[in-house]
Amino acid sequence: AAVAILVAVGFVWWKPATPERMAKVDEQNLDQPVLMLENGKQIPLKQDSFSIQHGNTLIQNNSQNQLSYKKIEKNSVSKTEEITWNRLVIPKGNAYELELADGTHVWLNAESELTYPTRFPNDIREVKLKGEAYFDVAKNPEKPFRVLTNEIEVKVLGTSFNVSAYESERFTSVTLVGGSVAVQTDKGEHYRIVPSEQFTHDGQSHQSTIKKVDTDLYTSWTRGEYIFKDATLEDIFDKLSHWYDFSVKYQHDQLRGKRFSLVVDRKISLNQLLELISFTSDVQLEQYQGNIIVKRKGEEVQ
Repeated sequence: AAVAILVAVGFVWWKPATPERMAKVDEQNLDQPVLMLENGKQIPLKQDSFSIQHGNTLIQNNSQNQLSYKKIEKNSVSKTEEITWNRLVIPKGNAYELELADGTHVWLNAESELTYPTRFPNDIREVKLKGEAYFDVAKNPEKPFRVLTNEIEVKVLGTSFNVSAYESERFTSVTLVGGSVAVQTDKGEHYRIVPSEQFTHDGQSHQSTIKKVDTDLYTSWTRGEYIFKDATLEDIFDKLSHWYDFSVKYQHDQLRGKRFSLVVDRKISLNQLLELISFTSDVQLEQYQGNIIVKRKGEEVQ
């Protein structure tokens, strides 16, 4: 990727985003992705295409679920231009693509938030993630790119990787597709992973592990599907709960560990998914009083 060089002729006012400055939003009340500006304005993204100019930055949204930030003046920065933070919020059942001001591409999964500046200052590229996102980072050896979550910090120069950091889930993971990634935990421990490796941090025990993985299993969601290979039923439902609105009740704990290999297209309905799993196994899945009941075939709902 091309490296953009910005020459400052004045100074840039950089201020971090804080809970006091950025309004909070309840994802459960949203039915579409929303762009939140630092001044509190909320812009629904699936209605119309738009362009907003903010200083030397042009914010554009199109009908293909893509939001982008472009520099208007490439060689200078206004002496008094203020860099502000935006937040992209993705509710359940949605996904969105974002191009940051440095050319980095980000794919945000359902029930996720990314907080980022409208333009990066001269020596800082830093974003804050809740949930899951895939990053294709624009190369810039002079300016590392950092992704901050509650549990870890990921530092790269230019690479492709997936970060899963849902607050509702015990484990935070970084899956590297290409390049090199350095990870620092909340306890100050440092790790480095190479392509096809996954770093996992346990938020309860604060233990970390690195293992080889098939990266396609952890990045396929960016193409609108989930690929599961010998995955437990519990893990499958945990992943799909970000796409569909349901809760699960197991009539036998042993059924949580039933393993399946399947590909789930996000366009299929929840009923179709339940029929698919039930048809290919000795497990019966039924919707009952707002829950998915997991039971053995032939059993009554308890």
